[in-house]
Amino acid sequence: MNPVDFKPIERNVYSQYGEDGVIEWVFSKIEPRHRICVEFGAWDGWNLSNSFNLVAHQGWKSVYIEADPQKFRALEKTAAAFQKITVVNCLVAASGENSLDRILERHGIPEDFDLLSIDVDGIDYDIWEAMMRFRPALVVIEHNPSIPPGVEYIDRAADTFMGSSATSLDRLAAKKGYRLLGCTFTNSFFLREEFFASLSVRPATVDEAFDRRDVCQVFLNYAGEFVFSNGTMANKLRSIVYRSPMKTLTRWLLGMPTFYVLGQSHAQEGVVLRLFRRAAALVRG
Repeated sequence: MNPVDFKPIERNVYSQYGEDGVIEWVFSKIEPRHRICVEFGAWDGWNLSNSFNLVAHQGWKSVYIEADPQKFRALEKTAAAFQKITVVNCLVAASGENSLDRILERHGIPEDFDLLSIDVDGIDYDIWEAMMRFRPALVVIEHNPSIPPGVEYIDRAADTFMGSSATSLDRLAAKKGYRLLGCTFTNSFFLREEFFASLSVRPATVDEAFDRRDVCQVFLNYAGEFVFSNGTMANKLRSIVYRSPMKTLTRWLLGMPTFYVLGQSHAQEGVVLRLFRRAAALVRG
């Protein structure tokens, strides 16, 4: 049995990276018990939403949570046109009255509701970790797409504004009784373990499911220069300043690259650079 291949089923109606199509496919195989979804940060309710397609076209109920006052006003306008949307203006926290458990308790959401989408740019891991009472069938949670599979990283309290790695989220999911269904570019899909039999697929590993387009590894060549594995990411840099002034200065003066992309031919040093190196060695002693 193989894991599901997301590419043929990805489709955007309101989502950004095909999440609408994946969610539709899941709930075409698994009968939703309540037709209820929860999403935060919800923004205006529909723009880049992972759940609004269910609300607008399949009549699902939803709880949309948004902390930003301006965005919340836009969310209220969306809710006015869709009576099954409940809006909440608060910042979801990992504990206290604004924890996800307490918010959903106050709004009478069943413990086994169908879909939870978490996208709050950093504290996603903490919020899901702290959710103890509720066990939605499917959890869609943002991961940092530049952190490759196998790297464990948790952005506690969003202190580094990095978000957490897919590998760390996968390990949290396993503790909660979920397994990885697959990944879109920025989201990991975790399904309760007992539902995999209904889909006739096995859980995926992060290594199998991860979209690597933003992953960039850094190496050193024999000249001690940085070499980047991802040309798209490297093109965001103009030059690199090394700690050694001579190392940087000679490359600037001679028009040589200060870094490379993996596989790019290395610029030949030539006579002038060798003279620079000898001069630097003499200066150092």
